[in-house]
Amino acid sequence: MERKKRTGGEYVEYTGFSIMLAIVVITILVNLLGISVIGDTDIHDKIILGIVTILFLFAPRIVFAKMRFHLPAMLLLLVEVFVFLGLYLGEIQSAFYTFVWWDVFLHFMSGVLLAMLAFLAIYPLYMQKPARAYAYIVLLFALFFAVGAGGIWELLEYTIDHLFGTNMQRSGLPDTMKDILMDTLGALAASLLAYLYIIKKRHSRVIEDMVKDYYEHNKYLFEVEVEPDQDTMESL
Repeated sequence: MERKKRTGGEYVEYTGFSIMLAIVVITILVNLLGISVIGDTDIHDKIILGIVTILFLFAPRIVFAKMRFHLPAMLLLLVEVFVFLGLYLGEIQSAFYTFVWWDVFLHFMSGVLLAMLAFLAIYPLYMQKPARAYAYIVLLFALFFAVGAGGIWELLEYTIDHLFGTNMQRSGLPDTMKDILMDTLGALAASLLAYLYIIKKRHSRVIEDMVKDYYEHNKYLFEVEVEPDQDTMESL
């Protein structure tokens, strides 16, 4: 069977993924060497976090492959970068404690990613003629999905803190509200970009390339009884 050639975006994603994976693996090996040489048992936490980081870097590929859902290369790379920034730089390299804005930035980024995932999920339905007049529904769905997911994460943090005595929410209510605010702002920014792309009043090259990649690799999602709008299909 002929192997499908990677596109430019897929090469960028694969290269970025490989670099991040190599950095994490090297860090684990260095810490293993530290344990064997000086017997520093505190390094165990970094090794465990390194293994968890590797698992989470592979997770999107495995999960979406099982779902027969091709995530656009650039969006997949952003998800992997998010994992790397949060687990490797944030926890292993202590960026959460070095930079006061690190957690704020990650919550904003998570809002963007969740909104884009929600947009892609509903986009095939939007392409059907009966839904063409309701572009704002895409905006609201992407926004509310991302904000709702952010709220669920805060509930998980609260539950874990109370069950295991951790301090994921740090300053309590102010931290929670700040996180939800950043989730909302990130989701709103991404949702507006998607909305502007749909109504064609303003184009975003990033969104356009992402939608083309998404359509080319997930055509089965667009196979509906009601024919999609021809003008929109021709623009892909």
